Amino acid sequence: MRRIFFFLLAVTLWSQSSLSQTISYKVKEDDPYNVKPIQIDLVPFYADAWGVNITIGWQAEARVDIGKRLSVMAGFRKAYLDINGRTHAGLDLPNSAKDGVLPKLSRMEACALFNFIDKNKSTYLPVVLSSSSYSSGGYTYTNSKSISVPAHVRKIVSLKGGMYNMRTAIAFNDIKNKLYGVNTADKTDTLKIGEYGTSKGGSSIYNGYSVLNTFVLSAGISFKSITNLSVYADGYGRRSNKKLSWFYIDYLFAPAILVSDVYLKDGSRYDMHIDAKKYSGWKIGWFFADPNPKILGFNFKTEMGSRPGIKGKTLGAAFIDFTCGFTIGFKSKLLEAKK
Repeated sequence: MRRIFFFLLAVTLWSQSSLSQTISYKVKEDDPYNVKPIQIDLVPFYADAWGVNITIGWQAEARVDIGKRLSVMAGFRKAYLDINGRTHAGLDLPNSAKDGVLPKLSRMEACALFNFIDKNKSTYLPVVLSSSSYSSGGYTYTNSKSISVPAHVRKIVSLKGGMYNMRTAIAFNDIKNKLYGVNTADKTDTLKIGEYGTSKGGSSIYNGYSVLNTFVLSAGISFKSITNLSVYADGYGRRSNKKLSWFYIDYLFAPAILVSDVYLKDGSRYDMHIDAKKYSGWKIGWFFADPNPKILGFNFKTEMGSRPGIKGKTLGAAFIDFTCGFTIGFKSKLLEAKK
């Protein structure tokens, strides 16, 4: 009985495929080089879980392709929800902000890509004509009809280099690295964090809050795939396969890792030091977007890896990052890539 079921299923799928391929269509556009070279990504939501902090916020990014060989990017990120970047109880604990209000995470970044491989390859691309779903017995079934169209895919391999500066609030008892402070007025006076139940200068010192600043350089390789196919199918109208898929791997190095001074209730100030700073890291990422949006396109990105700076007690320096937003594209004859 099982063999009969799978035989009938295979026949049904084959018949659906054969039916789709008999549909007449006309290619309206098939040029992966004819895409908008200036794109602005507006991201109202990102979520970032890191061994040192967890944040949710927004970001904006500009991507510019300059001909076939060069691309540049710049972006800014700001958290609107931040586990550590909030108002704490004044100086009841050591704090870099005298009023207890710590800033939410912010990050500025920029990078450039040199495309040393840029090829236009012939292939077959699927174009979805229709899709419908229904539920039965607690399961959801999707029925889609598509055709396979001879088309072109632009394949790009690039060398990638960049930098970013990130500023984030940290809680000392979440950090795996050893911390100590040196009094800025009396170098013989030190502050050791982590002694529960003890106090110094009117502040409890089992924990504390400060701001971590990291300046990071990156170098890596990226792989892009661009399709820009549009067809007119009889009975279905205009359908398309347009996407930018971008995968990259980066090595990260932090030449500067700084922690802001903290204050105690009595007004004393301590220069904070971190033992065994983490100077290197890595990340991998995947980005998806519409390369040729008429008005607004959709974009999605996810990254994971290990950040330079300091380590958390549970996840260490590991992080995972997710963004989703919208893309606005602009044409420019001066910047467009030639085949």
